[in-house]
Amino acid sequence: MHHAHLFHIEPGNLQIGLVELPEEEARHAGGVLRLREGAAVDLFDGAGVTATGVIEICDRKRVAVRVDEISRAEKDSTRLILATAIPKGKRWQLLVEKCTELGVSAIQPVLFERSVSRGEGDADKWRRWALEAGKQCRRAWLPEIFAPVAFMQILSLEIKGCCLVAAREGEEAIKFVAHAASAPETLILIGPEGGLTEEESVACAEHGFAPVSLGRHILRIETAAMAACALLRMQ
Repeated sequence: MHHAHLFHIEPGNLQIGLVELPEEEARHAGGVLRLREGAAVDLFDGAGVTATGVIEICDRKRVAVRVDEISRAEKDSTRLILATAIPKGKRWQLLVEKCTELGVSAIQPVLFERSVSRGEGDADKWRRWALEAGKQCRRAWLPEIFAPVAFMQILSLEIKGCCLVAAREGEEAIKFVAHAASAPETLILIGPEGGLTEEESVACAEHGFAPVSLGRHILRIETAAMAACALLRMQ
């Protein structure tokens, strides 16, 4: 099935009538894709609103779309929060992009005692990665992406469901799929490649985090994150 080109509009700005594309999207539409007046396009705001329309104005300064139909998608009934150590270099971008495609609801970078990377750039840059990935897979809702926090702050989060931590010695993650599909929220914690310290492991246990195994091999951070998202979004 062929889809029209998809463009992002900031939440709150997508409505019936004439809608201007943001500067970067307009440049991409007119300069890169060379779309012109009369071209059919799709729009989304990443907050559940999608639309179809036709380009009515297209010049060097602006691109405006005449929106004729709007739809509102419901949020996922279950919220999947990925609290993860930050892998080095481009592996962090890969994690954000692929977990966005797999349907994660929120990504919370976590700084552990053994963390090697503290994240390059800022959360706005990371949200742009998620935006581009969301375009590719046409997600109506983009994940929330937060600035990094210390490990202890994760333990104080109030989660309406279950909290899991990836561990070599733990229950098979597949056993938690049904629960994650029915609980309002599930948080999965992915530690650094050096593993959690003894103190961090004890703190997780004391705060009710269930240890889960993602397989018999030692996984890189981004691999563990993608495996967890894929498993917990199976239903």
